[in-house]
Amino acid sequence: DPGIEQARHRIAVEVIHLNETSGEAAMSFLRDLMKVENPSVRANVPMALAAVASEEAIEMLISMAEDRDEKVKREVIKNLKNITKRIYSGELKLPEYYAREVADALEKEIEEGEWIF
Repeated sequence: DPGIEQARHRIAVEVIHLNETSGEAAMSFLRDLMKVENPSVRANVPMALAAVASEEAIEMLISMAEDRDEKVKREVIKNLKNITKRIYSGELKLPEYYAREVADALEKEIEEGEWIF
């Protein structure tokens, strides 16, 4: 749904701005959203985490792969793929450990699920 993708993009942009002012506040906001019972709310978090792409954000994104909702997991995988592309293109510089964690998490989710993109 294009409307949902636009909303997720707007949330990600706002989180990037908040992160520039206060990384702690941005991560706290996203942690709170990750705890919301409604999976439609939680599904908005992966794009914002991938947009920030700090070490903490990547750890949070990888932890979201354990979410019980398939819609949330699908968003996690989509955004892990996005981070992987950004790493390989040179757009995103991460310590090797985090780049490997992203690759491993993506591989695990693709192997375990029956994901169609």
